[in-house]
Amino acid sequence: MRQIPGSGRYKIHATYTEDTYCNYNTILNILSTEDYDPLFLLAVLNSSLMSWIFPKIANSVVSDNFPKLSVVDLENMPIPELNRGSSASERDFDTHALFNDKGNISEHSKKELHEILSELARNRIDQSEKKKVLNLSLLDHFGNYEEGQTLSEIGLTQPPRDSADSILQQTTEQRPNLRVGEATVERESDTTVEIRLTARYKPEDEDAHETDQWGYTETEPLPALRITDLTETEADLIAAFVPVAVEEAGGFADFRETATKTNSLVDRLRKLTLPRVRDVEAGLESYVETKRRAEDLEAKIERTDDLIDEIVYELYGLTEEEIAIVEEAVGD
Repeated sequence: MRQIPGSGRYKIHATYTEDTYCNYNTILNILSTEDYDPLFLLAVLNSSLMSWIFPKIANSVVSDNFPKLSVVDLENMPIPELNRGSSASERDFDTHALFNDKGNISEHSKKELHEILSELARNRIDQSEKKKVLNLSLLDHFGNYEEGQTLSEIGLTQPPRDSADSILQQTTEQRPNLRVGEATVERESDTTVEIRLTARYKPEDEDAHETDQWGYTETEPLPALRITDLTETEADLIAAFVPVAVEEAGGFADFRETATKTNSLVDRLRKLTLPRVRDVEAGLESYVETKRRAEDLEAKIERTDDLIDEIVYELYGLTEEEIAIVEEAVGD
């Protein structure tokens, strides 16, 4: 278990291993006991409810920037006893006391919920392990290739409608320190894509905008180019490659992320050079399949997390109102 659960939302991160490790003191260890299946503990500690409870019972100093989980805090985490015949309301720690309203306690067998949570935790580990071995590096799948067409040369490239006044069309004459943030590609059909960019710039009035440590603010994704008349493989290539090239920037694929006095962000995007299709066709196919598998596993992981949360809520007897409070506070 990490000593630093996260930031802002205080998300606890715990894992399970049957191997022996020597670790730094930023990792807290829980040794297996006869009272609990360690996978049960794993499920409970990683649940949204525990992340919500943590800052309310922590003895350590908790701040958004440095939330610290101590050994004492871990010992104080309210893990329900599994004694037969005892109800959830008889445990020493009353979760409901943290809410304004009290609710009814679940009537399900705590032993039954213990076993279900243990199995879900094992499934969650298996899903994560399967995802971890998937190579999602597009460039690894591509290997060596020759450069092909630019975005302005492939298919029919057009600006989106009503985009003349977009910040993406501006230069540094109009907007100093203008640069691309990130790129996303919307697939309109098998043969049509729309590329969207976020723009980063330093606003004149920083107090009127959310800015990062360098004083930049960033727009939402804005339409930059719409490309039609593509083959399905070309559209796949653009969807996969453009976000990677924009993230790499610095001249990779002939793409520069900064606007100039004569080049807008759209001008920069038009010059982005794609790999030659025949050189990467096989690699693209393997990447698309690998990504699909990763997305399927991620969906299963999210569903498993949701199921764990639902059962933990039942184990602790939370009402619908209390569940809503937890989920709004913890978020995704």
